Amino acid sequence: TSKVVIIFSLILIVVIVLYTSLNSGIFNSDNIEIEGNKYVESEYIIKALEVNNNKNIFRYNIKDMEEILLNNKYIDKVEIKRLLPNTLKVSIIEKEIVANLYNEEIYCYIDKEGNFIDEIDENNKDNEVITVHIDYNKTDSQEIKFKNEENKKRLLYLLEYIKEEGIYKKIDNIDMTKPNSINMSTKEDINILLNSDEELKYNISRLAMILADLQNKKQKGGEIDLSTGKYALYRPYKLSPIGVDIMKIKIPYKSVVVSSVFLGVLISLQFKTINLENEGMTTSKKGEQLLIELKSLKKES
Repeated sequence: TSKVVIIFSLILIVVIVLYTSLNSGIFNSDNIEIEGNKYVESEYIIKALEVNNNKNIFRYNIKDMEEILLNNKYIDKVEIKRLLPNTLKVSIIEKEIVANLYNEEIYCYIDKEGNFIDEIDENNKDNEVITVHIDYNKTDSQEIKFKNEENKKRLLYLLEYIKEEGIYKKIDNIDMTKPNSINMSTKEDINILLNSDEELKYNISRLAMILADLQNKKQKGGEIDLSTGKYALYRPYKLSPIGVDIMKIKIPYKSVVVSSVFLGVLISLQFKTINLENEGMTTSKKGEQLLIELKSLKKES
């Protein structure tokens, strides 16, 4: 009989504790702690979970709350805990965004497997994520279809190598629109030329060492050429007297050719005229005559 009384008393105590816990204002969810969210706003999380100050923390269904958040395209994992007396703690692990793809029309975030995460506006893109110019399409079923599957594999390998070498944050964008070649640029305005071949991992390791060396020397700008095979070449930008990068000045090829030919013809004609008018002159006298002719031309111009 005494054992029955003890058991009944214990059950009664548990019931009282549970009732008090579920109905006492002490355990109302006055606080919510959210951690690990970068792309998912805290306001969205609070609204999605329907958290309010008048609801007891023991009345929330934690499993259902976690399922709600897992439906968000940016969230990979989530854990929600009750912290006595009145706090809900939401711990989030977001999907790793490895690149921001651009096909001259839209920007799309992808994960490390190349899966679509989100389409974004140019003004809202994360500058810490590398922008990749590459041919692809986004389907109606929210999937990324690359024009060239080999390019997709090469891109994912490239991004993995860049992360392994610790230079991801240094790279600003990657251009893979040309066959068999990769063009990258850094946040320090350094252009990088690579071949899209089996030596990609080796060349990225070389690139990491070169970038570290340039950083130590406080060298910005220029071009690193790793497409020539055995040797890596670095060409710094040269400043003109007015402070313009000469390597960045683009002069139309046809203009250079026409100007060169025109100048060559003028010089040839001038020498021909002097030789015809001054046959029999010594070399020194011809030189003096040439100097006089050039001075007269300068005065006339």
